[in-house]
Amino acid sequence: MATFAGDGNLFPVTHARPGSGGTVVATPIGNFESTMQVDSPSTVLVRPEDVQIVERHAGIESRVRSTFYYGATLEVELELGEVVVHATTAGTRAEQIAAGDLVGIRVAPDNVILLSGEGS
Repeated sequence: MATFAGDGNLFPVTHARPGSGGTVVATPIGNFESTMQVDSPSTVLVRPEDVQIVERHAGIESRVRSTFYYGATLEVELELGEVVVHATTAGTRAEQIAAGDLVGIRVAPDNVILLSGEGS
């Protein structure tokens, strides 16, 4: 289960294993490598503007749950199985997104912040 904390999505680390440059952490929105030591349990933080909405086949498939326009930006609530992901997008892509659509989501590894330990 993910939670939305103010200006960020919090996702649990479901698995961690050694990687080539640190630790690879598995989350509901993908696998990411971190140079930090991963304690159990851990969480990752992703800001809504760092969740990219892409074509369905170009990312992790999710369904648009709702959209809300704030002037030049669109807030999108997405369902990824039982996980809810919040994204903020702008531009022409925002005009093409509607509730019920199947889209892909991607997050660049540099935009994932590992919060180590419970209560982070």
